[in-house]
Amino acid sequence: MELVRHLRGLRAQAAEVDGEKLATESAVVYQALSARFPGGRSATDMNLQTLLREFADLPGLILSKRGWRRPGEVLLAPSSFGNYRDYVPGVPQTENLWRALQIRDATIDDCLNVMKEVALRRKTLEGEEVAVVVATLRMIQERLRAGRSDATLPRRMRKAPLWTTKGWARDRPVYAVSDSAIVQALADHIPVWIPGCEISNVSACLEPLGVKLITAGDSHVVQPENAETDDAVTDIFARAV
Repeated sequence: MELVRHLRGLRAQAAEVDGEKLATESAVVYQALSARFPGGRSATDMNLQTLLREFADLPGLILSKRGWRRPGEVLLAPSSFGNYRDYVPGVPQTENLWRALQIRDATIDDCLNVMKEVALRRKTLEGEEVAVVVATLRMIQERLRAGRSDATLPRRMRKAPLWTTKGWARDRPVYAVSDSAIVQALADHIPVWIPGCEISNVSACLEPLGVKLITAGDSHVVQPENAETDDAVTDIFARAV
């Protein structure tokens, strides 16, 4: 309990202590607590319920980048969601403590919720939010490939807002094109997804998100009498492929 009391003391003095010093001293306490919970199991002088109760006391005893938080208010690192979520501090050798406190990893649902929040807060995707969306999409891809999803996930993913050449798109279909020249040609005609990174980096997200990939092979020849001439698009597509 002495370690928890020390942590409470640090929290009480937070306004008067230098931020770097506060982070360093709290990190030492987290490491010491983690050593007392091997494998996330109860220690000799403090059981899990006591630990959970102490850390859940408002405003919490986990020092995140945005202040003190309770276990249910933070996620495990890395901080892919930027300021859209709070995370445990990146302190080495604290895994046992976070396991004991039942800190969870981000899920695909967390990713989808962050994407919704970005779309609500920003009329256009720019600045720091680009990095947030790219990291979120990569996290979705990792979890999809690891099989961490459920039967209702496809329906939820197909409602996720995606940044396109026509703004935020919540309806489907949305299209993806790997060639920037083709994107320019199609931008005024259909919503083309702009994920903020190469399409190949998030390829596993395409089908679950309801995104159709357009390739050079999707073009075809029609009879002259059935063709609709668009010289600009034809020229750009020809140069692109």
